[in-house]
Amino acid sequence: MLRVIILSFFCVATLISSATTITESTPTDYANDALTNLHTAKGKFSLYLDKSEGLILDWPNELSQPTDSFFVKFDSNLYGFITDKGLTFENLKAGDYEISWGKATDGNDIVKAKSFGLKVFNKTPWFKHEAIVLALLLGLLALVFYTNSLPSFSKFYKFVPALLLCYFLPAILNSAGIINGQDSQLYYVSSRFLLPASLVLLCLSIDLKGILNLGPKALIMFFAATLGVVIGGPLALWIVGSFTPDALGGDSANALWRGLSTVAGSWIGGGANQTALKEIADCPEGLFSNMILVDVALANVWMAFLLFGAGMDKKINKFLKADNTAVEALQTKVENYQASISRAPSLKDLMIICGVAFLAVGLAHWGANFLSPWIGGGISDMKAGGSVIALYM
Repeated sequence: MLRVIILSFFCVATLISSATTITESTPTDYANDALTNLHTAKGKFSLYLDKSEGLILDWPNELSQPTDSFFVKFDSNLYGFITDKGLTFENLKAGDYEISWGKATDGNDIVKAKSFGLKVFNKTPWFKHEAIVLALLLGLLALVFYTNSLPSFSKFYKFVPALLLCYFLPAILNSAGIINGQDSQLYYVSSRFLLPASLVLLCLSIDLKGILNLGPKALIMFFAATLGVVIGGPLALWIVGSFTPDALGGDSANALWRGLSTVAGSWIGGGANQTALKEIADCPEGLFSNMILVDVALANVWMAFLLFGAGMDKKINKFLKADNTAVEALQTKVENYQASISRAPSLKDLMIICGVAFLAVGLAHWGANFLSPWIGGGISDMKAGGSVIALYM
């Protein structure tokens, strides 16, 4: 029963989170590709589309303001660039545009201009009402899990995980303009309440006593693997950054470390933890989609080795001289315990479970008011000191 509630909370949170994939991901990618050509500008432009379909061209706050004057050409018009205010173009229509910039002008053109393309999408969704959007998302969730239970779809879901569809199907609705997660409060509710509640219930379902009874070797192996993921990520970033610093993206919105932190969260604590790390690291939806593909691809390759080894586990254990009697005993104990207490949940059971979960969520939000500024200040100090681990966080 508890697993069903955890899975329901997590799937709804993941489903709504995936529906917030903004249609401006392509222009953002164009802008980030162009940033590599701006070293001579003594700074970098940042580019994004706001909710009113306006184009914002500005300098990041963390960079020093340039002293030189610049000119920007957009949609055949020439503009002087004001560094402290940026340039704003409102009410853009769907279509392809080109942006150029440079330090000098010649007539109605820019001398030695650099340019890149921009594609603007129509952001008006078919459905705006919260109830309709929620119904569509929950309908997709029901469809995925219903087909997952059918024998005729077993081969399909053997290669395509159900949770992956729970993420990408709503993203397709969003990209097709059927819904728009940016203008909905469903994402805020799911990420702030349902997702933390699922993490609380997940922790409550852990048999800590049984895990401790596995002995020191199993615990050392578990913590060594976890520590390897936590330290391995920053170490990999540090090694790659020493050769190609620009590839990491620094502290930009699409920085590589934001996406890799979600992969590390998945390897340590599963999909719910991955979604939580996405919120903590402010990982953009486009980058998060790529990281989910990386995570699923690696997991499927590793799962193939595990399934291959599962058929010869006794031979492998004998070859490695591994004693798995404690693991088998724990597995049998858990299965027998679950079978003995399995029953249809009553209304009282559901209310107690929800009450405990959301009470913990409320306490977490209350504690965040005090802990977040303190932790954020510490991370900022570590980043200022060049700490790789702080950057990865």
